[in-house]
Amino acid sequence: GERTWWPPATQKVLSDHGLMRMLASEGGRTSRGSMQLMMDYIELLNQLHKNNGTLDLLACECFWIAKAKDYFERRPFILSIDPLWGVRRAIRHLLSQAQNRQNEGTGSKFVGSLMQHMVGAKLDVL
Repeated sequence: GERTWWPPATQKVLSDHGLMRMLASEGGRTSRGSMQLMMDYIELLNQLHKNNGTLDLLACECFWIAKAKDYFERRPFILSIDPLWGVRRAIRHLLSQAQNRQNEGTGSKFVGSLMQHMVGAKLDVL
Protein backbone atom coordinates (compact mmCIF):
# COMPACT_ATOMS: atom_id res chain seq x y z
CA GLY A 1 0.00 0.00 0.00
CA GLU A 2 0.81 3.65 -0.07
CA ARG A 3 3.17 4.82 2.64
CA THR A 4 1.89 7.75 4.67
CA TRP A 5 3.64 10.38 6.73
CA TRP A 6 0.61 11.35 8.83
CA PRO A 7 0.58 11.03 12.55
CA PRO A 8 -1.62 8.05 13.49
CA ALA A 9 -4.46 10.24 14.88
CA THR A 10 -4.69 12.34 11.70
CA GLN A 11 -4.56 9.26 9.50
CA LYS A 12 -7.37 7.66 11.50
CA VAL A 13 -9.62 10.74 11.22
CA LEU A 14 -9.06 10.96 7.47
CA SER A 15 -9.58 7.23 6.93
CA ASP A 16 -12.74 7.28 9.09
CA HIS A 17 -14.15 9.60 6.43
CA GLY A 18 -12.93 7.49 3.52
CA LEU A 19 -9.85 9.59 2.70
CA MET A 20 -6.89 7.30 2.23
CA ARG A 21 -4.78 9.86 0.36
CA MET A 22 -1.93 11.85 1.85
CA LEU A 23 -2.97 15.46 2.36
CA ALA A 24 0.61 16.72 2.60
CA SER A 25 3.98 15.15 3.16
CA GLU A 26 4.43 17.71 5.93
CA GLY A 27 1.26 16.53 7.72
CA GLY A 28 1.70 16.71 11.48
CA ARG A 29 4.74 18.95 11.31
CA THR A 30 4.73 22.57 12.34
CA SER A 31 5.81 25.70 10.58
CA ARG A 32 6.37 29.11 12.10
CA GLY A 33 2.74 30.14 11.78
CA SER A 34 1.10 26.79 12.51
CA MET A 35 1.21 26.99 16.28
CA GLN A 36 -0.41 30.43 16.36
CA LEU A 37 -3.08 29.32 13.87
CA MET A 38 -3.80 26.28 16.02
CA MET A 39 -4.05 28.39 19.19
CA ASP A 40 -6.37 30.86 17.40
CA TYR A 41 -8.55 27.98 16.20
CA ILE A 42 -8.73 26.50 19.71
CA GLU A 43 -9.68 29.94 21.06
CA LEU A 44 -12.44 30.16 18.42
CA LEU A 45 -13.75 26.72 19.41
CA ASN A 46 -13.65 27.69 23.09
CA GLN A 47 -15.57 30.90 22.34
CA LEU A 48 -18.19 28.96 20.35
CA HIS A 49 -18.57 26.54 23.28
CA LYS A 50 -18.81 29.41 25.76
CA ASN A 51 -21.41 31.30 23.68
CA ASN A 52 -23.53 28.29 22.75
CA GLY A 53 -23.05 26.08 25.77
CA THR A 54 -22.11 23.19 23.48
CA LEU A 55 -19.75 22.52 20.64
CA ASP A 56 -20.32 19.94 17.92
CA LEU A 57 -16.81 18.63 17.33
CA LEU A 58 -18.09 16.15 14.73
CA ALA A 59 -19.47 19.07 12.70
CA CYS A 60 -16.07 20.79 12.94
CA GLU A 61 -14.35 17.59 11.85
CA CYS A 62 -16.75 17.17 8.92
CA PHE A 63 -16.10 20.78 7.86
CA TRP A 64 -12.34 20.10 7.60
CA ILE A 65 -12.87 16.73 5.90
CA ALA A 66 -15.01 18.50 3.27
CA LYS A 67 -12.15 20.97 2.74
CA ALA A 68 -9.69 18.08 2.28
CA LYS A 69 -12.02 16.36 -0.22
CA ASP A 70 -12.41 19.63 -2.11
CA TYR A 71 -8.63 20.00 -2.21
CA PHE A 72 -8.21 16.51 -3.68
CA GLU A 73 -10.90 17.13 -6.31
CA ARG A 74 -9.39 20.42 -7.46
CA ARG A 75 -5.82 19.24 -7.93
CA PRO A 76 -4.77 19.54 -11.57
CA PHE A 77 -3.99 16.49 -13.63
CA ILE A 78 -0.36 16.14 -14.66
CA LEU A 79 0.48 15.71 -18.33
CA SER A 80 3.81 13.91 -18.45
CA ILE A 81 5.31 13.95 -21.89
CA ASP A 82 8.08 11.52 -22.59
CA PRO A 83 9.74 11.71 -26.02
CA LEU A 84 9.42 7.93 -26.24
CA TRP A 85 5.67 8.09 -25.70
CA GLY A 86 3.17 8.55 -28.45
CA VAL A 87 0.10 10.75 -28.15
CA ARG A 88 -2.04 7.74 -27.22
CA ARG A 89 0.14 6.87 -24.25
CA ALA A 90 0.09 10.48 -22.99
CA ILE A 91 -3.71 10.51 -23.27
CA ARG A 92 -3.95 7.14 -21.51
CA HIS A 93 -1.81 8.59 -18.71
CA LEU A 94 -4.23 11.53 -18.31
CA LEU A 95 -7.25 9.24 -18.42
CA SER A 96 -5.76 6.92 -15.80
CA GLN A 97 -5.36 9.91 -13.45
CA ALA A 98 -9.00 10.85 -14.05
CA GLN A 99 -10.12 7.24 -13.49
CA ASN A 100 -8.11 6.99 -10.25
CA ARG A 101 -9.63 10.21 -8.94
CA GLN A 102 -13.11 9.09 -9.96
CA ASN A 103 -12.56 5.77 -8.16
CA GLU A 104 -11.96 7.70 -4.93
CA GLY A 105 -15.73 7.94 -4.76
CA THR A 106 -16.22 11.69 -4.63
CA GLY A 107 -19.20 11.43 -6.97
CA SER A 108 -17.58 13.50 -9.71
CA LYS A 109 -17.30 12.06 -13.21
CA PHE A 110 -13.72 13.05 -13.99
CA VAL A 111 -13.27 10.69 -16.95
CA GLY A 112 -16.32 12.01 -18.79
CA SER A 113 -15.39 15.62 -18.12
CA LEU A 114 -11.82 15.08 -19.29
CA MET A 115 -13.04 13.37 -22.47
CA GLN A 116 -15.41 16.27 -23.20
CA HIS A 117 -12.57 18.76 -22.82
CA MET A 118 -10.28 16.69 -25.03
CA VAL A 119 -12.93 16.42 -27.77
CA GLY A 120 -13.55 20.16 -27.49
CA ALA A 121 -9.83 20.87 -27.79
CA LYS A 122 -9.56 18.62 -30.86
CA LEU A 123 -12.55 20.35 -32.50
CA ASP A 124 -11.00 23.72 -31.71
CA VAL A 125 -7.77 22.64 -33.43
CA LEU A 126 -9.69 21.43 -36.49
